[in-house]
Amino acid sequence: STPLYSSAASDVYKRQGKGFWQVYVAIGFSVWVDVARLVRGQIISEKEKDYVLASKILGFNNFKIIINQILPNIKGPILIIAAANFAASILLESGLSFLGIGTQPPIPSWGYMIKENYQYIVLGNAYLALIPALFLVLLVSSFLFLSNYYSNRKF
Repeated sequence: STPLYSSAASDVYKRQGKGFWQVYVAIGFSVWVDVARLVRGQIISEKEKDYVLASKILGFNNFKIIINQILPNIKGPILIIAAANFAASILLESGLSFLGIGTQPPIPSWGYMIKENYQYIVLGNAYLALIPALFLVLLVSSFLFLSNYYSNRKF
């Protein structure tokens, strides 16, 4: 899935140029496919269950069945993939900023901070690059742990 992220981001970059919104729109366009595929599959799976048939027999329309019956039953997988995609999006933005095609100053980005201080690693001031890298790792790990928590929790 990483080539998809990179190609979508580079397509928006080529058309629009460097900027805050272009990067985030490109990242959003690259990760929505996983969520849409999961939600579609879960809804198709859930609509075959007995409680949906009972709701149809009671006269509820499809919109009410989806909102009141199906979505509460599929929120677990949606939360799991949302947390995992958020972590992937943070890494993608940081990677693009490190390469110089992500968000540009004055907008802060951990990838850009690592890039700007990369040369200080060999000069004895490694903390200038390692501190943003450490916080990036902690943030991404926290979203992955959150995804793991949701996957182990029964909804």
